[in-house]
Amino acid sequence: MSAPPSPPRPRPRRTVLTAGAGAVRAAIDPAAGGRLASLEVAGAERLVGPPQHDDPLDSLHWGCFPMAPWAGRLRDATVPWRGRTVPVTPTLGPHGLHGVAWQLPHTVRQRDASTAELACLLPRSRWPFGGRLRQRLELARDGLMWTLTVEAASAMPVAVGWHPWFARPTEGDLGLTVRGQRVLETDEALLPTGRVRQASEAEDLRGGPALGERRLDHAVVDAVAPATVRWPDLTLTVTWDDPITAVVVHSPPEGVCVEPQTAWPDAITLAAQGRDDTGLVTLAGGEALTATMWWRWQAASGDR
Repeated sequence: MSAPPSPPRPRPRRTVLTAGAGAVRAAIDPAAGGRLASLEVAGAERLVGPPQHDDPLDSLHWGCFPMAPWAGRLRDATVPWRGRTVPVTPTLGPHGLHGVAWQLPHTVRQRDASTAELACLLPRSRWPFGGRLRQRLELARDGLMWTLTVEAASAMPVAVGWHPWFARPTEGDLGLTVRGQRVLETDEALLPTGRVRQASEAEDLRGGPALGERRLDHAVVDAVAPATVRWPDLTLTVTWDDPITAVVVHSPPEGVCVEPQTAWPDAITLAAQGRDDTGLVTLAGGEALTATMWWRWQAASGDR
């Protein structure tokens, strides 16, 4: 007689941060890629919530997760590296998507009421170069600071970024400002061709339009901080510093993504083809890449 199936392993509890005497609340899910699972500001949830079923690819469509050790698509899930081709696990058809950290459980290393530090190993089974990702999130009444650090175990290419899913309002529209007008040309698989072009009228968000029915999915390569997301009752400003060089905008019906990242999508492939302006960084063993993003918010009335 066969042994009964093992009971499901309990899911680690979310780590909850609060600020402003509980007026702002954030929840981090260590088991779900160390992502920001919830952000409640001014009495409303600002992020898309988790799906109701367990399709692994649904993990790409909620909260805000770190992208590491690459950001965006990776053609054919391969890393051209110093004369050889290093395969990684495909996640979107034949391609790799958004690194591996979003699929890995994180460990909470330290936390208090408004700050959390998390880490995860980048296993060689998923990223043959190895390494580690560290995260630090600091919540305040009027904003959030989020730092990502990738530490290399051996020489490797690396990029990091964030993939937020901002929730659309139940009433009214969402406005978006991204200051930049040069975007990557992409093919039918949304992989960059290596050419840069001017943004189309729909893609040009410098004037801060209401998104309406715009369905966008493009990388702005000359984005200048800050970007701005506007609900009818709240404005959230996204700010970054070097080495962030690009912002991807994605606006399907279920939410809006504004993704700061240190390199272009498919930067590894493009750099191997000779482009030297993708933002891709090469680390030696023991070196690290760090990037920081800030969110600041203000109620439409002017009250913080």
